[in-house]
Parts: sequence; structure tokens; C-alpha cells
Amino acid sequence: MADPRSTASMTYERAGVLLSRLPVRIDLGLSDAEIAAVEERFGFRFADDHRVFLQAGLPAGPGWPDWRNGDPEDLRGRLDWPREGVLFDVGHGFWWLRLIVGGSLNAYRGGLLIWHEGWDLLGRPDVLQPLIGWTSEYEDWTESWGMPRETFTERIITEARSLLDGPWPPTKGTNENV
Repeated sequence: MADPRSTASMTYERAGVLLSRLPVRIDLGLSDAEIAAVEERFGFRFADDHRVFLQAGLPAGPGWPDWRNGDPEDLRGRLDWPREGVLFDVGHGFWWLRLIVGGSLNAYRGGLLIWHEGWDLLGRPDVLQPLIGWTSEYEDWTESWGMPRETFTERIITEARSLLDGPWPPTKGTNENV
């Protein structure tokens, strides 16, 4: 029943204890075939611990997805919700920019997030090109450039601050090659 490649720390015994504490009905757990069918249908793989949990018993009640007989549109919506939330934050809340400027997100890593997760989804707006350019320069930097790498960190932060002062979401750009 358990996947031999599993790195799960969850055991059937521990899952059973957790399931027994839930105030909902617990149905027979999902079989290997049912798990595989859900993963194939929706294009993802359950984490090992989650797989063990769902094979030990299937919570059935308000708030719990019905992986066995649930409405496919409802299940798809549940799976898309986290991604949609991030896209909303990027598109409407300057989330990553605020974190970069505030110092709680490393400027380079924040630049990468915007570049790889947000830029295409926002239609590759020209206004983001400088931030993406500084992020690329940070990534490509070598000592032979004769300036400290931190120069590009400062430029990413400055550009993020500038973007926070501008209109959001930015208008779509036309440059498809950057």
C-alpha cells in the first residue's frame, strides 16, 4: 500500500490518531490506484505525508475535499486557490516589492520571484524590465566587473521602491525578447 519511494515521517498509526481527533466522519482511506488517479487527473503529486494520511482514512465533511467522489471543478478550484492568491498579490498588492523594500525578502530572491513568477503573468510590462535587468546582473556578476555585487542588491531595492510609487498593476509591455 505505501509507496516504497516514500520519505514520509507520517505513519498509518500517527495518521489514525490525527484522524480520530477530527470532528468529521472518516471514510475508508484512498487506495494506491485512487491516489494515482487523483494525481494524474489534476497533474500533481501528493506529499508523502499527505498520501499516508489520505490512505489511512479520508475525512468527509465540511471543508474537506472529497478526493474520491468530489466535483472535479470544486477540486480544481481548491488546487488553484494558492496560485491564484499569489497572482492576486503580485498583480494587486505589490507583495514581493514591499517585502524587498522592507528587507524581509532578499532583494535578489525577490527579483527572481518577480522575474520568474510574475513578469509573464502580468504580460511582461516594460516597467519591470529594470528590476529584472538588475536581478540578471546580480546573477551574472563576477569580481572582474570592478564593483561589489551589493551594488546590484541596492539597485534592485531602489527599483522596487520606485515601482511601489507607480501605478499598479503595470501596463503590458511589447518587448517579448527581454
